[in-house]
Order: sequence, then C-alpha cells, then structure tokens
Amino acid sequence: MASQFTAEPFTGEDPEVNPQDFLRAFRRAVLADASRVAQFPDFLAAQSEADTWYTGLAEDVKTSWEKTETAFNTRWPKKLVVVKSRAKFEEELLGTRMKESEMGQTVLVGKREVATHVAWADKVEPLAIGAGVYELSILLSTVIKHLPLALRVATAGEQSSWKDFLAAVRKVEADTLVDGSAVGRKVDELEKRLMAKIAGLSAPASPTASVRRAFAAAAISTPSPVSVAATPASVNPLFTTGGGRGNLFNAQLSTPSRRGPRTPAAPSTPASRAALLQRTKELPHHPATEEGRRLHGLQQLAWVEKHGVNAWVDETTPYPLRPGTMPVNSGECFRCGMVGHQGSGCPVPQKDQLHLTEQKWRVVCSRGLREPIDVRYVAISDYGHTAQYSADSEEDEDQGNGEGSST
Repeated sequence: MASQFTAEPFTGEDPEVNPQDFLRAFRRAVLADASRVAQFPDFLAAQSEADTWYTGLAEDVKTSWEKTETAFNTRWPKKLVVVKSRAKFEEELLGTRMKESEMGQTVLVGKREVATHVAWADKVEPLAIGAGVYELSILLSTVIKHLPLALRVATAGEQSSWKDFLAAVRKVEADTLVDGSAVGRKVDELEKRLMAKIAGLSAPASPTASVRRAFAAAAISTPSPVSVAATPASVNPLFTTGGGRGNLFNAQLSTPSRRGPRTPAAPSTPASRAALLQRTKELPHHPATEEGRRLHGLQQLAWVEKHGVNAWVDETTPYPLRPGTMPVNSGECFRCGMVGHQGSGCPVPQKDQLHLTEQKWRVVCSRGLREPIDVRYVAISDYGHTAQYSADSEEDEDQGNGEGSST
C-alpha cells in the first residue's frame, strides 16, 4: 500500500519539530514493520543530522524496525513536560479576565466561531479543575467581581460551585450582552471618574485643590456627597459585595470593612440560635491534611475578599475553622480551638494560636448558641449580702472558653 505520509523530511535539527510527532506520523502512515524498515531512511532529510545518525547504525539495527525505533528514542527521547502546580492554576484562574468591549462578540476557536463569554468559560473550566475548586465556590466571588457588568447581571444568582456558574455563563445568549455591554462601559468610565475624584479629595491640600475639585464636580454628579475624610474603597464602589452582583443604581462609596463602635449583641432567642447554628454549617471544616490546609487557606482569602481585612465578626460573617480543631461551641479554648484547658492557661504559643478573627468567631458562636441567663448572683460578704452581674460579661471572652454545646 502506498504511503500517504506527506510531512517534510525529518532533519533532527529543527527545534520547532518534535521528533516524537514525526515518529508517530510515520507509524500511522506506514503500517507493516517490513515496509517501515524499507522506507524509513527515505523520510530523513539528505545529509542532515538524522541522516548521518541513521547511516551510522549497525546493520542488524537497520533491518529490525523494533531496534531502529529503540535507537531513535534513545537519540531523540521524549521531552519532559513541566506539570503545572495547583498554585499556578489558581494564579491563572484569578488572572483570566474579560473586557466590556468583548461582550456580544465572537472569536474563532479552532475552525468555528464561538461567543466570547462561552470561549472564556471553556478556558476557565480546566483552570478551575486544575486548582481543585471546580465543585466548590472558593475564589468564585473574586473572579465574578472582575467580570463585565452585563455578564454579572445575566448570571445573577447563587451558584454553589464553579461548575454551576460556568454552566450559567454558557447559557447566556450573546445578543442579551450587547446592550448591557454599552451600559457596562459607561459604568466603568463613571467608576474611574469617581475614584479619581475620591483620590483628589483625600490627597494633601495644594494651591489648586479647590480648582480641581470644582472641575471634578462639574464633570460628574454623584448620588450623595463624599466626605473629605473618606478613603478610597478597595472594592468596586458601584456594586455590593455579593460576589460582584450588586445594585447599580443604589451605589454608595464605602470601605469593605465595618469599622466604628460595635453594637452590643442582643439576647439570643430560639430563632437567632437556629439561624446562627445554620451559619456554622456554611463553611466546610476541613481535616488536618495537606489538602485540608490548602482549602482552608483559600477559605481565609475568600473571607477577606468578601468582608475586608478589618471587618467585624458577627453572626452573619462565619469564619473558616482551622483544620484539626474542635467545632464551635464545644467548650473549646478560643485561643487554640482545642479542649482540656482554660484560655488563660493555653499551652499553645501565641504565634501558633488561632487567627484573631477565628477566635472572635468562636466567641460569637459560644455566646449566641448558649441558653440566655439574665443575671447571676454572687456573695459579696459573710453576712448574706449579694450582688448581680450580667451573664454575658467580657470575662467569658478573656477566659478563652465557651460553656459547651447547648444545641
């Protein structure tokens, strides 16, 4: 049977040609070993490095295809491929973006035209799988925050995993993104101008500051006045923190963290305890394994992305628990998450204790899940005099332990 192999003769010198690809193509074109032995030298470029190599082979090697192939693999072995780490997949996942101008457009993938947002989903999917988050929602809100407004609106909803979200992206019709893209571009421009104005307001005073502020005010009207003391927001001021799906028309300029005096917690009720108990189940408590610690680290990053670095911890902001520690409200030490000792005598060095945010979350759970006791009475003399004090005193937090599960 005549060979249909039409590739350029192999030289063994071209770095752009993979020798293993040549060998596989030759085997596909010439099927019988006897024919391979006879035809192989004709597929080597004359006076090339490959031709010189073949000429130098022993006769018993040239007459055996098995030996010829072995000699070829020894001379041109398979190239080592660097296996991408999960950290690299995560980095690429967070860095894969789309522009507003690309919405409603198509790109050529292979030999077919595909909507840009579908091509983006196809590109992101293997990255999510490689990062080990495809069935999870970790890093999802961070990526969604940087998507074009039109796509965020079209996929608004609570997707529980990357798998669900990417399926929702692929279902979006390209035509629905065209008008939204125009709005998104205007929003982007508005955001840039707002951020420039805020930066000017919080910059040191200069002789021309009032003039610059006047021009900025004339160029754009904001929905509410901005205080001079305001600091630039580290998140998109036009959207809320719900995974990038905010309200375009009720925008407020604010920092992601909740600062200022804390409001005293209201006494717990059966309803509040049930709600808090449900909150404690939202974030998986991973085992103390290498994979568990990796996922825990991603949970911590996602928490900061959503709530801010200095956010207050309360019943609505569940914090991920360190792998290998005890569950909340188990009578555990708030400083290390283990049982068997009081917080004041915690044997764990301070540098190895739980993150302060996790300590606060454990305090919130311990107080919020216990049955309320209005007052406690203590003797203050040897003659029957007593005094009362609040059951929810700060002593519990300083002590570093809860009272055990009440659920």
